[in-house]
Amino acid sequence: MKVLISLVLLALCLTSLFGEFDKNQAIDLVMGTIIKEGKDSVNVFIKDSLMTDDSLTVYHGSSLQNPYQASWAFFIDDMPSAMWGHPCRYIFVDAEYGDYVIKDNKFYPSDVYTDFVCISSIEPPTVQNDPPPPGDPGEPHPVEYVANPHLWAVVICGSDNRSTGIPQDWLIMKHFGILPRSFTQL
Repeated sequence: MKVLISLVLLALCLTSLFGEFDKNQAIDLVMGTIIKEGKDSVNVFIKDSLMTDDSLTVYHGSSLQNPYQASWAFFIDDMPSAMWGHPCRYIFVDAEYGDYVIKDNKFYPSDVYTDFVCISSIEPPTVQNDPPPPGDPGEPHPVEYVANPHLWAVVICGSDNRSTGIPQDWLIMKHFGILPRSFTQL
């Protein structure tokens, strides 16, 4: 029994030596140290739970390797008012020691709307007809044309078929039925 108690106490001592870096400490590190200067101009997201997967999937199917056994994954949108394909960062904070790695990218995580929580955001600009967020295309709105032949125009530009001397555009118009097939010259 004494051996069992000694082993439990030893295990508790060893785990306290290698302390854990909890979620709040990771948020404080990122917000207070890593992005301290620019935090008023970026959106900051954290993965809702501790990341133990080997990689994080980014939009368009690429992935970023998780550098630690367990980490707190942050996504920093450096240009929140811009459409995508712009600079953003991923920060992986080691859940054991608090070390971190910053990885640059141009796209958001594929699960940003389901597995990430926004911890800091700027006020978005007011835009009319703002497109739906990625992953939610919304209802399609097909273009409807009114059947009115007077709404169309034909632009005729000059070029000629060197072998026949007939303007090339006439041959095209004859092919599509704009000019009668029997029409050969002006």
